[in-house]
Amino acid sequence: MGSLIKTDYSGIYHASNRGVCSRYEFAEHILHAAGLAHVVLKLVHTDSFLASAARPANSPLGLFAKNPTP
Repeated sequence: MGSLIKTDYSGIYHASNRGVCSRYEFAEHILHAAGLAHVVLKLVHTDSFLASAARPANSPLGLFAKNPTP
């Protein structure tokens, strides 16, 4: 990403790492990085509230080779 930023290329880029985490774990990391590790998070399962669409139990994003979109 650092080398891409130094170019004149423009557009929308999507990137991810190789790891996976839950939304809860993601929120924990954000709070920690923001110096707010003392904030208490409450774990809420998606089946405990009404949603307009069914949500999969586990749906990490795939990591594929960097390909430009047409």
